[in-house]
Amino acid sequence: TWAGIMDNNATHDYKKSAEYFLPVLPLKNLITLPKSIIPVVVGRDISIKAVDYALNSSKELFVTAQRSVDIENPTMDDVFQIGTRSSILQVERMQNGTMRLLIEGISRAEVVQVVRTDDFFGVIMEFPNYVTQRYFATCVSYDLYDEFETIDNISSHLCFLLIFWIYFKSKFKFP
Repeated sequence: TWAGIMDNNATHDYKKSAEYFLPVLPLKNLITLPKSIIPVVVGRDISIKAVDYALNSSKELFVTAQRSVDIENPTMDDVFQIGTRSSILQVERMQNGTMRLLIEGISRAEVVQVVRTDDFFGVIMEFPNYVTQRYFATCVSYDLYDEFETIDNISSHLCFLLIFWIYFKSKFKFP
């Protein structure tokens, strides 16, 4: 279940939490990943309103996948809690009312709180702690380096012993 749900009207001032609040764009049969650029066709009214809000503010969306493609009007319980903070690169409004977007995944994000406006769903999210991940990756790389250095030292000795054994075997005709 979701961490928290707030029902707010459209008069709420989201500018105070603009770096954390993003409108939600649920996708069917499609996912976005950080650093990927994908085309998306948006046709549902709630999704179009979320894109319009994003275009008028930060040009960013919280893009996540639906749990089931059979649901036409998903609620926040019908989408995954982990998604991608994405940037809108291009928008083309079609004559039939749909929109074609080109979006780029920026980073992975996780929902902290759901915000329901009159027009669309939004989320307040948190981003991964990159400092911790970078520190962890550095520690792992140092550990791997130490392991490879140990293997290298052992293998150089083994190689010497193997050459010595082959020479010794051929010289003294051991079975």
